[in-house]
Amino acid sequence: MLGQLADYPLMVIPSKVPPVPASRDIERLRRITQAADIPVGPAVSHYVWIPRRSRRMAVSAPPITKQGQPFADEIAAVAQSVIA
Repeated sequence: MLGQLADYPLMVIPSKVPPVPASRDIERLRRITQAADIPVGPAVSHYVWIPRRSRRMAVSAPPITKQGQPFADEIAAVAQSVIA
């Protein structure tokens, strides 16, 4: 699929990444992205609390909670990699 989109500026962002991803998943991602020459951006971890979150504001909106800070940092890293 990535080969069909080679003319577009793409970056793969792994999301919902577990604390210890399976080596076969890492290798599969590497194989797919290297074959299509697509860069891989910073990963975003799997946060099980986000779907159950009841606050009606963005996780990264100030004031950022202690629980939401790691997620906000990861999203900021993704934004920085896209800008760069």
